[in-house]
Amino acid sequence: MCFLIMCGLLCMPAGLVFAVKTGSDNPIEIIQLGISEEVAGSVEIIYRLDTDIEEGSVQIERYNQSQGIWDRVEISIGDLIPWEDDEQYFIFVDGDLSNITPPYIYYLAYDDGDGARHFTNIHSTILLKEAVFDFCRGEVTLTWSEYRIWTHGHWPDGPPESLPFGHYQVIIDGEYKGSVPVGQASHVIELEHPGPHAFRIKAVENDDPESPGRYSWSGTLEKEISWAELDTLHLESVDVTDQTSVMLKVKAEGDFQDYVYRFERSREPDDHFMAVLGEVHNPDHSFFDFIDEEADGLNEGIWYYRVKAHLTDNGVVCEDASVYSEAVSTIWLTVRPDVQTESELVLEVRFDQDPLVDGYTLEQWLPGGEDYDIARVNLSPGMFYHDLSGELPLSGDLYFRILGDTDPGPISSNVVVLHIEPQVNIPNAFRPRSEHPENRVFQPRFVGFDPDYTMVIYDRNGLRVFASDSSMHDAAWDGTIDGQPAPAGSYIYHIHYTSDIPGAEGGEKRGVVYLVR
Repeated sequence: MCFLIMCGLLCMPAGLVFAVKTGSDNPIEIIQLGISEEVAGSVEIIYRLDTDIEEGSVQIERYNQSQGIWDRVEISIGDLIPWEDDEQYFIFVDGDLSNITPPYIYYLAYDDGDGARHFTNIHSTILLKEAVFDFCRGEVTLTWSEYRIWTHGHWPDGPPESLPFGHYQVIIDGEYKGSVPVGQASHVIELEHPGPHAFRIKAVENDDPESPGRYSWSGTLEKEISWAELDTLHLESVDVTDQTSVMLKVKAEGDFQDYVYRFERSREPDDHFMAVLGEVHNPDHSFFDFIDEEADGLNEGIWYYRVKAHLTDNGVVCEDASVYSEAVSTIWLTVRPDVQTESELVLEVRFDQDPLVDGYTLEQWLPGGEDYDIARVNLSPGMFYHDLSGELPLSGDLYFRILGDTDPGPISSNVVVLHIEPQVNIPNAFRPRSEHPENRVFQPRFVGFDPDYTMVIYDRNGLRVFASDSSMHDAAWDGTIDGQPAPAGSYIYHIHYTSDIPGAEGGEKRGVVYLVR
């Protein structure tokens, strides 16, 4: 049986060699034995032969495990192939491995032609057995059979000799990815990205990627490894939809359907997050919503939310394989009347939100409008006053919300509904000589609407002393009868009003007013 003899190059610094001998004066020794990087499907053997040898031959013995026999090829001294132009070192490339089961086992012998043979120890190649990928962890576990060296008396069942190597380095796609000490035949390593990968194990003298010293290679194990990846995971907005619920809008791009999405909230922006009940499986679109219906205490402070995407493998949720979005907080808005009269309406407005956005806008929807309008812009969190006096009369439901301006889109606060009840305020006394003009006449005060009205005043005997008609606007009694001051005392009023304001379409008021002199 013949071996293929070829010349190859290995990346081993000249002069950094190791010797395994059957005797201290052995003229031949294997320096390195490994799967070739240069010639696919072949084994390279680097060996040393004394420089003063000019006759005889080198015999390469390879064990055929399937047949249980040793195959031999013999090369005369004159036909040996030098390694890296060194007169002492030679290379042999065995490419006839199609029927041989790895790991490959060799020894070399020098035959001087006069009946004397000198043997190296028996060497096996490193066999990288498998690369098992853990989908959830994104890690691959490599296992291999270690490099072995035996003396002839111990092979095959006896203990191997101590290796002249200190470490096994893990090489992925031609790059050093870590190492384990000799004696350990497996290693777990995280993969940085999916796709085709080439794995190799390298036995080295020094655990230094730049200067490994003496080394030997396993073969390359190629494997296509794929897993889902998210290109984008953002919490686009956190909208308080009512007083107790929060709607989260999520943007997930990439292999988003291969993930399960869970949600967390906290009172702090970067710590103490707690799980929110519910999750989203296999969303149909890269933009999807989730409603947190258990967000207690929205009016007591800011809630920070974040989304956590878990990789799934055939329905199994990978708890450790997760991606977090950034944290986005809620906005809580309160609005209450500060000043409310028939001619003035000033609201106290307060909102709080962590300054994660560029600016805030107050929007309002007043009775008679068709949608929200911008009321105030460039706001800062805190408290301010909002004057609606110029919008009077107002009556019914007023809607307010705060929008936070962000790059993905606006974040909405809760909607505050302020109900303005139409009111008819009638004083129970007036004084024509009062220092305050509004107290010098008697007339009704209408808040939230401006109706048409008529008013009749009677004295205690039932005689009419004042009456308005449709030509009068804002009819008021100044406390006179036929131009003369009326006596002090009690008078009876009867007021009838009409309007088109919902909830205050019309009505009448009767009562007693006191004229004070």
